[in-house]
Amino acid sequence: MHNKKGVIFFSYLFLLASAAAVYFLKENTFFHMGYHAAVISVVMLSLYLSMKDIVLVIMFFSAAIWGMGFFEILKMTNQLIAETSIILLIAVSMGWYEIVHRAEKSKQDTIVSYKKEQVEALKTEIAGLNSENSGVSEEIKKHRRKFVS
Repeated sequence: MHNKKGVIFFSYLFLLASAAAVYFLKENTFFHMGYHAAVISVVMLSLYLSMKDIVLVIMFFSAAIWGMGFFEILKMTNQLIAETSIILLIAVSMGWYEIVHRAEKSKQDTIVSYKKEQVEALKTEIAGLNSENSGVSEEIKKHRRKFVS
């Protein structure tokens, strides 16, 4: 897609904004909504990056959020366990989706390469028939000239 870099940049920017939201919003009122919003970035990144890269990004992001918990900026760390597991589950499920479609794409590529080989074989056969046809046409013209003269 032509906007790949833009989507990746926007999703990383959204991750930073999510971390800032967790830091600045009151935890008692908004809980960890910024952390929940990171799911949007996970989905956007899964469109273009591999599962390994997405899990690494989420692990760094989760480490930043957990760092806030360890430095007692966030008080409800019990809730972070469930949220972290859900976000990692989403990242892994997006990676699983990628793996399934990679196998399907490989099957399609095999079929396309087979069809290309068939087309090349047909082109070669047609070229042979055309050369044979031109030889026969020349022979017919030669015999016609003999009979006409």
